[in-house]
Amino acid sequence: MKNFTYLLLAGLFILMLTDVNAQSERFLHPNGVKPVSVSQPNRISPENRCGTMQSLEEYFRANPDARAMAERNKTLFAPENPSNGQNQRVQTVITVPVVFHIVGNATRQSQVTDADILWQLNKLNEDYGGSNADSTNAAYGFYPVRAYNGYCQIRYCMAQRNALDLPSNGIERVVSTLNGTQNCGNNSLVKHTASGGADSWDPSRFLNIWVGEFGPCLLGVATFPGTGPADEQGLIVSYEGFSNNPAYVDPSFALGRTAAHELGHYWGLYHIWGDEGGCSTSDFRQLPGTCLLPASLAGASNDVAFGDTPNQAAQTTNCPSGMTTDACATSAPGKMYQNYMDYTEDACYSMFTKMQADRMQWVLDNCRASLKTSNGCTAPPPAAGNDARISVIINPVNGTNIGCTTVTPVVTIQNLGTNTLTSAKINLMLNGTPNPTGYPVSWTGSLTQGQSANVTLPVVNVAAIQTHVLKIYTTLPNGLTDANSTNDTATSSVIRIAPSALPVVNGFESTLTPVGWSNLNPNNDGLSWFRFNPTGGAAGGSVWAAVADNYDFNVQNTVDDIVTPVISTTGLLANDSLLIQFDLAHKNYVPGPFDPPIQGDSLKILVTNNCGATWTTIWAKGDPDLATAGSSQALYNPPAQSDWRTFKPAIGNNLFGAGQIQVAFRNVNGFGNVTWLDNINIVMKPRKDMQTTAIVRPNNTECAPPFAPSITVRNGGGEAVSAFKTGYILNGGAPFIQVNNIALAPGASTTVTFPAITPPVGNNTIKLFVADPITPSTGPDGTPSNDTLTRTFFVASSTVPNVVEGFEGATFPPNGWFRINPDNAITWQRTTPGKTSSFSAFVNNYDYATNVYLFDYQLILLVQIH
Repeated sequence: MKNFTYLLLAGLFILMLTDVNAQSERFLHPNGVKPVSVSQPNRISPENRCGTMQSLEEYFRANPDARAMAERNKTLFAPENPSNGQNQRVQTVITVPVVFHIVGNATRQSQVTDADILWQLNKLNEDYGGSNADSTNAAYGFYPVRAYNGYCQIRYCMAQRNALDLPSNGIERVVSTLNGTQNCGNNSLVKHTASGGADSWDPSRFLNIWVGEFGPCLLGVATFPGTGPADEQGLIVSYEGFSNNPAYVDPSFALGRTAAHELGHYWGLYHIWGDEGGCSTSDFRQLPGTCLLPASLAGASNDVAFGDTPNQAAQTTNCPSGMTTDACATSAPGKMYQNYMDYTEDACYSMFTKMQADRMQWVLDNCRASLKTSNGCTAPPPAAGNDARISVIINPVNGTNIGCTTVTPVVTIQNLGTNTLTSAKINLMLNGTPNPTGYPVSWTGSLTQGQSANVTLPVVNVAAIQTHVLKIYTTLPNGLTDANSTNDTATSSVIRIAPSALPVVNGFESTLTPVGWSNLNPNNDGLSWFRFNPTGGAAGGSVWAAVADNYDFNVQNTVDDIVTPVISTTGLLANDSLLIQFDLAHKNYVPGPFDPPIQGDSLKILVTNNCGATWTTIWAKGDPDLATAGSSQALYNPPAQSDWRTFKPAIGNNLFGAGQIQVAFRNVNGFGNVTWLDNINIVMKPRKDMQTTAIVRPNNTECAPPFAPSITVRNGGGEAVSAFKTGYILNGGAPFIQVNNIALAPGASTTVTFPAITPPVGNNTIKLFVADPITPSTGPDGTPSNDTLTRTFFVASSTVPNVVEGFEGATFPPNGWFRINPDNAITWQRTTPGKTSSFSAFVNNYDYATNVYLFDYQLILLVQIH
């Protein structure tokens, strides 16, 4: 059954990574367990206080290079402050502008008042400044290291302007249907407008705090410095852990300290127990991303004596009192459960240490330094009357490879002025040359302040094989001078590449996306194709395959594409076609009684011949038809070699006649199971391809020779065949070949009969084949592997009809008897005992797992009666 508890899911990743985190690829669970959709209690479990470390694991899974960097970082350090060889604290208060994104339904919007939000901000300033009245709750032995009375210099303000530099109170409210089930499955949903959340404000200028529905699965989650996408930097707090309003907050977490804890991660702090169940990992170890700390603020991972927090075995839950000890903190002053980076209830939190404060300030000074110079705490001047800009270039996407000679820009124009924007000029500069043919464009419409509109612009020529830089900007808003020309322009660079020649191959052995290939995640979520090496190997004995882990991602109908380079089809003829050969392995998930509705997974193959303007689906399968190996409620890893199936859909001339195509392999998530993809091979279907598709004669047994061998052949090529050869080889002898002046259109079949033969009595082997098709093209048959079929058959001898056989002889089958075993699997054997003798014949159907039979398994004595 499915379990939507986010921490359970992420915890499985940690268990799985215990033995393999030195590898540099994304991982599948070894024993995946679906998230459960049964009702949950309303109280937050103490173990679900924070999802930051689990979220970091998710980031590593999707970004193998980031995991490798984290491993390298363990022994690397940033330079110390040159003034004294140690980290030098700057004794200056830095105020960081904060925006609160309140994401929830109308009830939540009315419950969480502006006063609640301001209370939360003030509480952060109190706790970070060490002016909280309960700071004295720290054990006396911790007083010397307590960061109180202004030791930490980080403070917070409500943003006075938004990302557009328009006046703001630092609060953005988004009415949303996102619920706890969805957010627990993918906490980044609240961070994006497209998924029902709120887009971040520029994270280089603002600290983003999202408040959303997370039910009982977690209280908060944050991004470590130097990790994760730029537009997801900040922290998430659930309603149950936000501010102090009893209308929605959990009483155990009603002092606003979930935000204090998560901000600790945002500023570079680990959990106080070192995030492991033992005494061997330091909470002052090096950071995992691009932000490196100096040696004065970070020690080796196993240097548990480094820093000014005690070594602690595990998290502290609930709210203890007095001195407490554990297996690591065995003597006074004991565990520092008062530290904001432990897991207690809010009433027990009361302190950071001085070295924790030093570490946080170093991160602010060096890794999130742009926040120090942000003007977000300062109200903007009054907005100008006429101020337009291009806020984003939607197409072409910056940094993409394109094979087309032209692009059609699509941009977003936005009004930042107080006057309604009714007209503007949209200009384009291509590689430094202003306004090519068709530009500038005269835009008209009606946009009030802050409103936007998408505009499709004229085609731009990018035929040269090079990087092309497009600068698109506005002028003359409402026919007048723009009051702020510094914000008018957006830029996008695209790389024009030459189309790839056939064949196009990707076995994923060296990388997921070789040069020209793309891995697209248009939903910008936690699910995407990745590369994995399953136990036992991938398809056909290879090592690596592409994987879509739909088993662990509960937001259905999201899509993810592996896209080929642009492929040249120049020179193909009207009757030609392309074959897309690939290997697939999949098990569909069968929902349990407590599961939510599950649509099942799909795989689609799409083709574009106009640079992605439109896509045509040429092949699609969905559960249960997508399955190649049945169904399972367990995570499908690894696939057995027998699970793989090869598919060969074709692309017709109606699609490739334009001269170039691209192919996308699209995973559609239905919260089902893992889909494996391997050995993509896109080739031109041979123009010459005669195939032997069936042996009509001889039969498995022949009782009355002579007989005439015969076969069915098919024209599998793209050209009409006017003649071809067929032949056979009997028992390894000289080949017999005949010419057949038979015309066959592409796809047509015919039966060819040879002169009669009289094989010897007993077992015989005959190879029958087709060869040398005559078509308008020159050259040999393009696929000789499908030309030949072989059959072993038995010719009976004359004997008397009175037959008795007890299978007592050592030879089995006895002389004159033979076995028919069409799939080369189980068959008749000699065994002991017999009914009243020592031996008998038997076939072991009990141990044969495959329930599809080609023929009955027969033990036969042929008798020819005269």
